[in-house]
Amino acid sequence: MQPAASKNTPHNALPPAAQKRALSTLFFIAFINLVGFGIVIPLLPFYGRAFEASATEVTILFSAYSLGMFISEPLWGRLSDRIGRKPVLVMTLAGNVLSYAVLAFAQSYEMVLLVRFAAGALGGNISTCQAYVADVTPPDMRARRMGLIGAAFGIGFTLGPAVGGLLAHGREGLEAFMVPMLAASAMSALALLGTLLFLRESNQHMHEARDLSLPKITSLGIVKRPVVGRVLFGTLMMAAGFSGMESTFGLWAEDHLGLGVSRVGLIFAYIGILVAFSQAVIVGRVVSALGERNTLLAGYGIMATSLATLPLSPNVWVQFIPTGGIAIGMALASPTVNAILSKASANHEQGRVIGLNMATSAFSRIFGPILAGFVYATLGPGSSFLTSAALMCAAFCVALGISHHLRTGEDI
Repeated sequence: MQPAASKNTPHNALPPAAQKRALSTLFFIAFINLVGFGIVIPLLPFYGRAFEASATEVTILFSAYSLGMFISEPLWGRLSDRIGRKPVLVMTLAGNVLSYAVLAFAQSYEMVLLVRFAAGALGGNISTCQAYVADVTPPDMRARRMGLIGAAFGIGFTLGPAVGGLLAHGREGLEAFMVPMLAASAMSALALLGTLLFLRESNQHMHEARDLSLPKITSLGIVKRPVVGRVLFGTLMMAAGFSGMESTFGLWAEDHLGLGVSRVGLIFAYIGILVAFSQAVIVGRVVSALGERNTLLAGYGIMATSLATLPLSPNVWVQFIPTGGIAIGMALASPTVNAILSKASANHEQGRVIGLNMATSAFSRIFGPILAGFVYATLGPGSSFLTSAALMCAAFCVALGISHHLRTGEDI
């Protein structure tokens, strides 16, 4: 059987100067878009409680967004293979603008829940950004450049929570969330404008995706590939663990450390700084020194250890150690996963395979927060982090299985 990677021919879509311009533009778009996304995330637990939602109901708000992504990400990824990356980015960014604006004026928990689902379905463009990077990057440079785009996400997510917390500070009730949500909508509108004006199309293989003479590749067939299937299962565990921590951290910080929305926002900003720095500066060097296999193992191992020790933090200062470890571990693992998947995919299926990975992550973010909320409500603060640590250990074990195929060069 011919390895999928053999069809992943050396990149020739854009000349080097055009590659740099395209990546710079995409970096800016990803940064602005994640500022808007970051504004919303740390506010959600407090937003839910403004409607007198329980801990479980708060985490369902996170899951609703992920359910929308789970349904739409493979469709967006496949569509970007067929009609191009730029049109999909335009449509999804427009969905972000609309969903944040509507969320600003929501008057009930049920309406917030519905809008969060719609936002996930309309705004899923991370896989398209990653496919764009694969389009304009040679295979041996993809981990480094995936890390750079991940750094844009991290920097945006750094500023977003801080901005959201500051905009909400000093206001009461639902009014405290209206201005941050409108700011998020404005950030997405700016990213949309940048896409329309400055981003050129990168997909030079659309004709292959539309070629009816090519063998039909089903999602099940993709998952059955040894490396791809194991990577996707690792993503399932990792995303469930991280999203469980993400959705209950605000509740834990308030109940255990007595922190409010502004300080929680600053902690998320600190996490974003470390993610951005690690992906921009460290990931490429670590992959060059250790290889993708060991980098992935290191990322999973650091996250598992940090999550297990987070509940032991006696005060706000000590918690910066495990939350920093979580950030560094995520920074190492995420771009490495995308680089492996990109190498394991043919040129005409980059968007589809990466979209399938994002759908797997989104599926985890459906049950991960719900599981964490249930454990938090039944076993108490901190217990949800231990559950997340166990899931990260499972991801680590799966990564050990992936390494065999990477070393021996077996069919991926």
